[in-house]
Formats: sequence, C-alpha cells, structure tokens
Amino acid sequence: MRMKSKLEVIAKSEMTWIHDASLKILAETGVVFHSEEALAIFKKHGAKVNGKTVCIPPQMVKQALESAPKTFRWKARNDEHSVTVGDPEEKLLLQPNSGPVFIQDLDAGRRTATLKDFANIIKLCQASKIVSLVGAFPVDPLDVNSDKKHLYMMHAILKHTDKPLIGFETDGPKVRQTLEMVEIAMGQKDFLHQHHCIGVAVCPLSPLAYTAIACETIIEFAQKNQTIFFTAAIMAGFSGPISLLGTTIL
Repeated sequence: MRMKSKLEVIAKSEMTWIHDASLKILAETGVVFHSEEALAIFKKHGAKVNGKTVCIPPQMVKQALESAPKTFRWKARNDEHSVTVGDPEEKLLLQPNSGPVFIQDLDAGRRTATLKDFANIIKLCQASKIVSLVGAFPVDPLDVNSDKKHLYMMHAILKHTDKPLIGFETDGPKVRQTLEMVEIAMGQKDFLHQHHCIGVAVCPLSPLAYTAIACETIIEFAQKNQTIFFTAAIMAGFSGPISLLGTTIL
C-alpha cells in the first residue's frame, strides 16, 4: 500500500506571511539555548547572542534553508527498506509513537512497560508493511537502569530491525554511545558521515527555548551527518497561541 505524502493544512498563499512572521520572531525576540556550546556556535556564525538568548538574522535562516537538500536517502541496514525523504512519489513515512510509560497487556491490563515490551514493539514495527522508520520510545522500559537504558534500547533496535532507525534525545555522551552502536552495526567506520542512517526528534522547551539535553542531541547528530526533526510540541493556549496560525509561526 502506498500513500502520497501530501498533507496540506495551510494554503500556499499564507506560507509567505507565516515565514516572514517566523523570521521576525527569530530576529527580534530570539530563542533561549541552555548550552554554552550552542551559544558559541551561533555567535561564530553571526547570530546576536545576549546571555542565553540568540537572535537569528533572516540571512542566516536563508543560508541554512539553501544548504538543505530537497530530498535525501535514508539508508537502512537492509537497502530494500531504505527510503527517500522529500520525494513526492514516496509513501508516507510512519514511525511508532514515543513516550508512553504504560502498556496495555491482554492478561494483566494496564501496567508499566518493560524492556521485553519495547523489544516486542520493535519486532512488530519490523514486520509491519506500514511502518517505515523504527526506534524512538514506543514505550519507556522502567525495568532498566536509567543510566544504561539507552544502551539496552539501542541494542534491541539493532537486533530486531533492519529498517531506517530513530534514536533518542538524551545527553551528549549517551548520544555518542548510541551512534557508535549504529556504526558498528553498519559494519564500516565513518559510515554515518557518508550516509543518513538514523534520525531523532528534538522537542523545544516551548515557547522559544531549548534545554541543554536538546542542544547536545542536536550537536551530536549534526556532527555525524544524521537527521534531526524539530517537533514544536506546543500546547495551543498553554505554551503558545491558541490559533493554528499563531502556533505554526511560533
């Protein structure tokens, strides 16, 4: 089954207005980054840095957009599962949800999730003809030490799927460890620098701020040439405007 990846919720005539309003917020209000390394990177490339607030000029945004390819190949360990992101003829790319700490068991009912549950969901994603990207936190296994959870989870992902991968937002050293595991599984040194193999969803601290962990995740993935999704995670009326357009701009 193939589904075209066109989902339009905003008219094309409104796009320019939304873009210009977003540029105004970035340049005049700015974004808070709780990371000295991130602040130094922005300052080096010409952004105005005042304390932890970064004001990003329109020209910097323009250069960043121009540097991004219209499409890219997301490489899977099994190349039959590789996908092209941005291709209008490509099917809609689906991944499992992320974040639940509970799972519904047919025998025990609602309970906290375990590493076995996590692995079982990865197996289901591998078997599914609908799910294209596998990983993230379909459930958060609470029976594993939090300091080593990322290792057990990435091991389960690499063991049970050969589809394109989704990683975790966590601190820099843990991100590096998971990326090293992926490179080992790919079987070639510097494989990640040459291919896009794993992505990660990064949520801001809405509105207009990024935690140290979010910044470290972004930096580590960018340095390895891997994919990053910026998911706004705004709650309309709470951490952002109540209107759809206002939330889109923020």
